[in-house]
Amino acid sequence: NSRNGSSVVNRKSTKKVRGIQAIIPSQDDADYTRECTDATGKVVTCRANDQILSVFDEWTPEQVRDVIQSEPLRARLFRKVAILAGLNRPLGLRDYRKALRKFDGDECEMQAKYPVTHVEQMNMGYQINSTELPFDTYQLFKESRRIFILLMVALYFISLSTVFTLLAWGTSCLEINLTFWNFLPSGFLLLSGLGENFYNGTRDTCMIVHSFAVLVGVYVSLPIIGAIVLVRLLDNKASLIACTDVILLTVRNGVPEVVVRLSSASGGMLRNFSVHSHVYFKAYDTTNEKHYLMQQPIEFIGPHKLGHYPSFVKHYCTDDSPLLKHGAIVIDEFGVPSWNPEKLAFIGLSFDADGSKGCDRIFGYHPRTFIQPNKKGQMPFFVNSCPVSHFHWLKYKGEVSPFSDLSRLSKWEYLE
Repeated sequence: NSRNGSSVVNRKSTKKVRGIQAIIPSQDDADYTRECTDATGKVVTCRANDQILSVFDEWTPEQVRDVIQSEPLRARLFRKVAILAGLNRPLGLRDYRKALRKFDGDECEMQAKYPVTHVEQMNMGYQINSTELPFDTYQLFKESRRIFILLMVALYFISLSTVFTLLAWGTSCLEINLTFWNFLPSGFLLLSGLGENFYNGTRDTCMIVHSFAVLVGVYVSLPIIGAIVLVRLLDNKASLIACTDVILLTVRNGVPEVVVRLSSASGGMLRNFSVHSHVYFKAYDTTNEKHYLMQQPIEFIGPHKLGHYPSFVKHYCTDDSPLLKHGAIVIDEFGVPSWNPEKLAFIGLSFDADGSKGCDRIFGYHPRTFIQPNKKGQMPFFVNSCPVSHFHWLKYKGEVSPFSDLSRLSKWEYLE
C-alpha cells in the first residue's frame, strides 16, 4: 500500500538479535519501489533506498519502544532531562510531523530534502546498552535552552536558601520571626554574607553556619554561575555558511561536473574556507553474496573565502573521478551525464570557515535533490541570487548597496 509517495512493506522473515525478535527484510521486500515526482514534475520510480535498507535489520515500532523503555532508570531519567533542556534528541514521530509541516505536507519533498539539511539530527540515535549519559555537563550548559538554564539556577538558589534558612532556624541563630514572605529572602542574605542584621553571630554554632553559608553561596556558587555564563558567551551557534539543498550534475567545456552553491549567511566575509567530502557507493559482495556500502573520499574544489556573493564548490568528473570509475555517473553516446541510483547512495560534504559553526550536507540519492540534464540534453544551472554586487556600487557611485537573496540560493533552471 502506498500513500503520499510512501510505501508500507510487509516484513516476512525474522531473526533473533541480542535476545530480541527483530524483523529482517526478506528478499522480496528488497524490490519495493516508491513513486514520486522529480524536480521537473515528472512522476518517476524512486528505488534509491532498496539496497541501503537491505543492509540493515529493521525492527517494528513496537519492538523499538519496548527496547528503549526497558533501559535502566538512570538512562531514561537523563534522557528526560535532555528533552527538557532542549538538547538535540533522536528523531521521532513528532519530528516527522514537524518536518512534514515545514514542507507543506509534501512527503516526497520532505524525504528528499530534510536529510540533506538536518545532518546533525539524522546522525543522532539512542545508544542501547551504553554506560555513558546522553550528554555531558559541558554540553548541557552549552546547548540547553536559556529558560532551562534560568530555571535551574533559580532552583539551585531556592534549594540552598531553604536549606540554610532551616539550618539557621534549627540552631536558633535567627533573631527574626520567620514568615512566608521572609523565608527565602533570609536564606539569600545568608548565602550572600549580608545577614548580620538578623543573624546572631556571637555563638560558635551560628558563626559556623554563617561561614558555611557564605562559602557555598559566594566562593562556590559564583564561580559555577560565572563558568556557565562564560560557556554561553563563548559558544558560537551561528551557522554562517549557507548551502544549497540540491546538487547539480552539469557539463562545462565538455567536462561533467558536480556542483553545489554556498554563501555567507550573514553577508560578511568568512576566511579560511575548507571543504571535506566523501561518497558512499552501493556495492555487492560476491564472496558473501550481500549488499554493502563502500565509502571513498572525493575531491571538491571551492574558494578560499566566502562572502555574500554565491560561490561554487565543484567536483570535476575527469577520467580518474571515483564517480565515473564506480558507475555512479554514466555518460551516454552524446556526452550527456546522468546519475546512476543503482550505484550511488550518498555524497557527504562538510564546510568550515573561521567564525562559523560550519555546515554539513548529506545528499542521499533522490530525484528531487540530485539534478541532472533532461532528456533534451539541456544542462541545469543555478540562477542568479545576487542582484546587486560591488560592481553596481562602483557603477552607481555608491547609490546602491550590494545584496544577495538566500531564498534563491538553491534555485536552478535548465539552460535553453
